[in-house]
Amino acid sequence: MLRIVATVMSLVVPGSGQLLRGRLRDGLLFLWATLWFHVLTLGALLAAYPKLEDLPLTFAVGAFGVPRGFAVPVATVFTLVVIALHAWAARDAYADKRNPSAREVAARQA
Repeated sequence: MLRIVATVMSLVVPGSGQLLRGRLRDGLLFLWATLWFHVLTLGALLAAYPKLEDLPLTFAVGAFGVPRGFAVPVATVFTLVVIALHAWAARDAYADKRNPSAREVAARQA
């Protein structure tokens, strides 16, 4: 059950699932990387379109929160990197590196 909760938490806020499971270094790394790319995306969008009306929405959804035609390609790429980081953090939170499953132990012994 903890794996599922950690996965959902890390999908919403990357790194939070790792922090829940006691993996401080991994959690902080995912959180820092995701925030870094969120800020890069917002900076690229503000440089191209300085009068964004809803900054929190743009920060949350990146290039997908900008009116059609105003998103610059760099911001779109950064937004896709952020989405990939969310998915990667959720996958990493689900994986239990400290306590391998019986299947993983059997595969190592074979």
